[in-house]
Formats: sequence, C-alpha cells, structure tokens
Amino acid sequence: MSRTILCASVILALVTTAAIADQPVETRTHYVISDRNRGPLYRATVITSNTDKKSSETYLFETVDGAHVRVDIQRSYDSHLVNAEYTVNEGKPVKVKLELPGTATTIDGIRKEYKDHPELRSADVPVTVEAYGQVVKTGERDWKSGRDRDKAKAAVGAATAETLTQLTSVLGFPQFGGACSTIGFVTNGGRCQGNPSLMIAVIRPDCAFDAKFGLPCDGSQQQRAKAQPKKGRVGAY
Repeated sequence: MSRTILCASVILALVTTAAIADQPVETRTHYVISDRNRGPLYRATVITSNTDKKSSETYLFETVDGAHVRVDIQRSYDSHLVNAEYTVNEGKPVKVKLELPGTATTIDGIRKEYKDHPELRSADVPVTVEAYGQVVKTGERDWKSGRDRDKAKAAVGAATAETLTQLTSVLGFPQFGGACSTIGFVTNGGRCQGNPSLMIAVIRPDCAFDAKFGLPCDGSQQQRAKAQPKKGRVGAY
C-alpha cells in the first residue's frame, strides 16, 4: 500500500465531506446491493451527520444470511483525527485512529491548507489499531514495510478480517467510500475495489432494519418511509 496513496485518500475523504451547518443534520439513505441477476446480496443504510467542525458516517450492512456489519467513521476537523470502528455481528468493535497533519481547525480551513501546502498530502500518518484488548501503533511508512502488518493482523483476528475483506467490493461504491481510508488496517492491506458484477439501488427507508443495529429511525424518518415508493434507482460500477 503506497504511503502517498493512503494519505491522499484520507485527505480527499476529509476535504470533500460536506460540512456546512453549525448544528448536525442527520440524513439516512437505504440501499440494496445485488448481483447482475438482481439477486440481493446486502441490505445497507448510510447515516451521515456533518458540521463545520466534525462529521460522522455510519454504514449498516446485513448479508442475505443475516450477518451484520457496522462501520462508524468520525472525523474531527479541529483535532485532525479520523476514528473508525468496524463491528461484526455481536463482537467488540475493531478500532482504527488516524492522526492527520495540518493545523487548520475547520473544513474550509483544511481545504485551503492542503491547497496551499500540497506536501501535507504525502506526510506520514500515525495509525493506531485497537482490537480485542491489543493495541498496535504504527504509521504509513512502517505499515508499507510490513513491519507492523502482522501485529495488526493478529490483533484483528482471521474471522473478523475475512468478513471485512469480503465487504471491500461493496465499499468500493462511492456511497460507502468514507470507510476506505481505514479498511486496509483491518483487512491486512485490502482495499476498496469496485466489482462490475455488483449493482446498487436506493430503496425506501426501513426503520425496522436500522433498529436491528440499535439505531432506529426517528418520527420524521418513519413518515418519509411511509410516503416514499418502494422502487429504487439502480446503479453499477
């Protein structure tokens, strides 16, 4: 995994996140991911909340056999931290923390800072992986060399890593791209990659689905769910 590529992908996700409100405004979008024959493979919900100081994204996935994966991404613009949590079924979350370079404290300031100082895009990024009581501290250079990759792999565990690796083709859809800057640290270097055999469609809100993950819709979302048609928009890579 290239140091420059990883840092650039993290920064791109950071500076392109829409954050325009003083108070967070939550949005939810529901999807189905299917194969080319329209056979459903995953159901998913994307929950986003943004302000000028921070943003959050939560991705909820359920496979056709009932397995659950939850991904939580928190970006703090004033502290330059990206915190990610990957949870498989009822297991404890596997955590990744990235410490990004720079001194700006708002999204607009960060955009300007990276424009004025492009060298920040290739700066080394300290990384912390925490899983099942083990903590691995590394950085992009050490990760690239492979020195700490085996430590992180052992901490995450084979079963969790395999489940998350299977999800990388789904995360390749832009709708879930916020998880891609950290996924490699919990999949032994696996990347988000589009799969042309997959399709994605927007579907009507499903509050019962979200409630399975402990994140039920509020009243206004339930009303919108009743009002929206069942038919969604289909897209592919």
